[in-house]
Amino acid sequence: MQVTADQPIHGDESMPSGYLERRKSDRVAVRTAAKIVLPQPDAAIDCLAINLSDGGAQLQVRATDLPDVFVLHLTESGKQRHCRVVWRQGAETGVAFTDRIQVNFGRRIAAR
Repeated sequence: MQVTADQPIHGDESMPSGYLERRKSDRVAVRTAAKIVLPQPDAAIDCLAINLSDGGAQLQVRATDLPDVFVLHLTESGKQRHCRVVWRQGAETGVAFTDRIQVNFGRRIAAR
């Protein structure tokens, strides 16, 4: 299945096998640069946001020592979201946003 930015992703092709889809809003493919901001100064971790929804994101992260809670900074838009890790599989990590819900968050980021 070919997915383009701002296109909802249906099914579970980008999710690790065995995971149940519980998302309440559509995921939107974005493939945008991001940083995981940590409490320590100058300790940001580069990552790639693969897709976003109103409630969370799928990230591609090389770092293996990723904390369970962090702030995600989307480089291009400057938006930040507070996150909690909900699953990990290899370099892929799924996070839930723990800050205030932002309706159509993924679509707004993809439209930039």
